[in-house]
This record gives sequence, C-alpha cells and structure tokens, in this order.
Amino acid sequence: MLLAYLQKIVNGGAIIDRQYAEGCGAVDISIRYKGREYLIEVKLEYSYNENSLSQLASYLDNADEKEGWLVVFDRNKNKSWDDKIYIKTEQFKNKTTTVFGC
Repeated sequence: MLLAYLQKIVNGGAIIDRQYAEGCGAVDISIRYKGREYLIEVKLEYSYNENSLSQLASYLDNADEKEGWLVVFDRNKNKSWDDKIYIKTEQFKNKTTTVFGC
C-alpha cells in the first residue's frame, strides 16, 4: 500500500526503486527526484531497534543525503491505534530521520 501511495504522489516526475532482497545492504525504497535521492526504510515493529537508525544513516551516507524516513508497521492487535500511530524526528550521526509509526 505504501508503494502504491508513493507512486501516485510522484507519478511521472520521479523514479521509485524497491529493494526486495533481504540482508543485501540496500535501502527498501529509493525515490529519485530533481537530483536528490529520498530514502525510506520500512520495518515491522518487532525489528525496529537502535540498529534501524544506524542502518538508515549508512544508506544516507552512501547517497550523500542528510535526511531519511523510517516507516514502522505495528501489527500487534492488542495495541490501540493511538499507541501505533506517531511521528517523531531522530538525530543520528548528523542525519535527520523522520520515523512514522503506523
């Protein structure tokens, strides 16, 4: 659903690359638009930890970008939507990451 949504937003003006191979050291979603690369890492809540920001920071370094996005999906049916949905900004190694909980 996230990719379909992003495709509608950038329709015709950008290129979206998706990474399918797990553990190969590449970001999940890369959007190239007007000379910039927008990197999005996607995690399930149980795999979101302190290494997630480090992982994204490494991808941002490789792309020479300062800002990235991390989308964390929480499938725990015992949590309320108020606990699942959030937006926060994290700083890690001079990189800014906006974390979206959903």
